[in-house]
Amino acid sequence: MAGTIDTGYAAGTGYGNMQSASVGGKEKTDSSFSDAMAEKFCLAPKDMSLTEYKLYIHDRIKGLYTHPSQKHVDWFIDISDAAYRRMQNDPLYEQRVLEYIAQNKATNFGGGPPKLAFIHIDEDWDKCRTYTLGLQDNCPAKRAAERRRLAAEQAKRARRKKLLKEYLKKRALAKMLQDKYLKSQLTKRRLEQVRLTKEVFARKDDAQFLKDKALAKRQTTQTQKKQIVARQQEQTQEIKAWNERRQAVQAFNAYEASLIMMSRYEEQLLS
Repeated sequence: MAGTIDTGYAAGTGYGNMQSASVGGKEKTDSSFSDAMAEKFCLAPKDMSLTEYKLYIHDRIKGLYTHPSQKHVDWFIDISDAAYRRMQNDPLYEQRVLEYIAQNKATNFGGGPPKLAFIHIDEDWDKCRTYTLGLQDNCPAKRAAERRRLAAEQAKRARRKKLLKEYLKKRALAKMLQDKYLKSQLTKRRLEQVRLTKEVFARKDDAQFLKDKALAKRQTTQTQKKQIVARQQEQTQEIKAWNERRQAVQAFNAYEASLIMMSRYEEQLLS
């Protein structure tokens, strides 16, 4: 990236492999290009070439205070050539840019420093931006966040387990009530079936009783008829036998009368 300045603290990084450290809240630096230029030529920034001005601004940025919380943050500062030209020609804009960068480098990230920090400077102030990326692996804030995440997950699992236990308990209670209801309904159906069966058998018994009664009545009627017929036949036979006896008696009497008359007639003839 053109015009990018790396102000990280890792050894061997940065322009010219220079390394800075924060001592007592102040930056301790080696002799800078700006100091050398000031000592040798005493040039004003507007009289420098663009390359010389870039080195001058780089040294000014390297000399800015960096907060201890940013000790392991890799800073990348991107300044466009147009921004360099405006800064070189406009001291107020240069001061504003340096103050903006100083403010960002002095920010206290506390226990959550990012891995990377990026500042983009353009000729238009509205296009200037600052970005941070990620969290350092060994930062206390990340460990604390991880602990909070684990605690939240444990609490979430515990809540899920509790809700599942309550759900299973309610489901078991509902199933027990349902089984009890179904059992009562089944008992009622069985009792109703028994009652209906009894009624059916009772009706069958009543029908059979009535049928047997009618049959018995018919049998009784037929028996009575047979008895009457037999009695009538007996009476007829008795009358017939009486008539026969009477006729026999009459015939015998007539025969005896005829014998008596014949004997009298013979007696009359003999006399």
